[in-house]
Amino acid sequence: MQPSRPNQIEKENPALSKVIEKNIRTIGLLTEHELTRVLQMLDAIQDKLGIVDQANSDLADLEMETKPEDVLAEIDRLHTRELRKRETL
Repeated sequence: MQPSRPNQIEKENPALSKVIEKNIRTIGLLTEHELTRVLQMLDAIQDKLGIVDQANSDLADLEMETKPEDVLAEIDRLHTRELRKRETL
């Protein structure tokens, strides 16, 4: 069985692998921020139009600002766990 492309890059060029990983993290953080902002704008439009949320809506949780450092910490935690899992295989 051939290794997957990300594993090949990681083995052949660890520095490139780290740059790619950092870029992916940055894109994820930007996406998180933009989606939060969009949800906040939609909530404001909804309020302006007098539309009432359902009682069990999860939108309020999604609208909360996410701290980038919390997201990075979670990404690091999951990455470390994945690396440890790979080492045991």
